[in-house]
Amino acid sequence: LLTVAALVVFAEAEIDVCVLECGMGGRWDATSAAQNITSVAITGVGLDHTRILGDTLEAIAGEKAAIIKPGRTCVLGVGTTTPQSVQDVFLSQAASAGVVPTLLVADKPEDVEGEVSAGQSSDHPELPHAHFFITKKPKSIGFPLELTVVTPRATYEDLAALKPSYQAANIALATCLAEDFLGRPLDAEKAFFSTTRCPTPGRFQLLQPKPLVLIDAAHNPQSIETFLTAIRSIEPEVANRPMLLTAVFADKDVKGIAELLAKEFPEVAVTQTDNDRAMDADELAELYKACGANVVAVYRSVPEAVDALREKGFVACGTISLAGEVAAQFSDALVK
Repeated sequence: LLTVAALVVFAEAEIDVCVLECGMGGRWDATSAAQNITSVAITGVGLDHTRILGDTLEAIAGEKAAIIKPGRTCVLGVGTTTPQSVQDVFLSQAASAGVVPTLLVADKPEDVEGEVSAGQSSDHPELPHAHFFITKKPKSIGFPLELTVVTPRATYEDLAALKPSYQAANIALATCLAEDFLGRPLDAEKAFFSTTRCPTPGRFQLLQPKPLVLIDAAHNPQSIETFLTAIRSIEPEVANRPMLLTAVFADKDVKGIAELLAKEFPEVAVTQTDNDRAMDADELAELYKACGANVVAVYRSVPEAVDALREKGFVACGTISLAGEVAAQFSDALVK
């Protein structure tokens, strides 16, 4: 219903362009009801929503690939290239739909660290390729990421964004998608302005600089690993990192998430969000302890946790709803 409501609002506002993100797979996602879709992109594949989408990467790829339909342009991101069996699913669907996809690859493997399924694609000389490379990684939160994107239509040098390094692949993908939609190269100056100013709420979002409060909506092992890659690049020493505030949905890969996060922060505080799918905070705390975490506090709600930790600083990660509820407590966020 929220998707329908959003589409009604967009229609009444007579907008020119709408970008819709599939929330679950693609074949049966609510966004599939939208008409006049001309361009699609797929960032990658991870083991998420397995009860509905399937319990293998190939099965999930099949659900995502369903958005590739006749008459649509398509960009396949770095996370769609490996294993080969996953890429085969996307290319098979594209061939069946009569679509010639653009394959996005990274010039350097280190520029896609944290993308579990990222990698160089197999040779497909018959297909158009785009590629990117990072020219400068942010040395700290609030410092710019710089990269160059090369598409079949143009080269965009020195694009910059106040984002962690993992966003380079997303910036490159968005550049290709925008080109496909417009059917032409982008204005280089406008592309630069857009990347420097584009907000990404809930993705490595700084809510308070001192003491640091940072939120990230990572909610499965794949996105958690990407998030941790960014954390490690900024602060290599675990002892120097802020406290972790975490909560998860019970229907996610809770153990996989906890195993990744448990020993990456010197202290862990556990809470639960205001959602029927939220895992009980006490139960989650015990799991984190079993994974070797130094659990220092358990809070029954996000507002309670933020009230207690606001002056100490923390990083919040584990589920989208946690990022949203923490952000709501910082409505006067200094960095958006």
